[in-house]
Amino acid sequence: MRIILPLPPTVNHVWKHRVIRKGRKHIPSVYMTDEGKNYRTLVKAACMEQGIHNRKLTGKLRVSVRLHFPTNRRSDIDNRMKALLDSLTHAGVWLDDSQIDQLAIVRGDKIPPDGVAMVEIQTLSQEVNS
Repeated sequence: MRIILPLPPTVNHVWKHRVIRKGRKHIPSVYMTDEGKNYRTLVKAACMEQGIHNRKLTGKLRVSVRLHFPTNRRSDIDNRMKALLDSLTHAGVWLDDSQIDQLAIVRGDKIPPDGVAMVEIQTLSQEVNS
């Protein structure tokens, strides 16, 4: 199965930390930013448009991702995977991203103006032990 998605934001733009004060206690918390929520919505819409929303794949999976950035500017490819995989889970493509046993990330050619992520998902067949 192949999916074309918007280029994911970096993990630093999706999750933020804050400290909540309750009386004398200071409680650290992590929250999803508006940018993270917007990306999640875009992925769900793209999955629906491409007919793969709520597939809920089961079993072990192999996921290959080709990230096409909008410019040749230096960018860290692994820093974008959390948002991408979590958003695909939220869209119901699979039950949980812990099903992914093989993950490959490749930098693709530049695609302006916003870049894209091309994702290929395969189920891994059960190997029979001799």
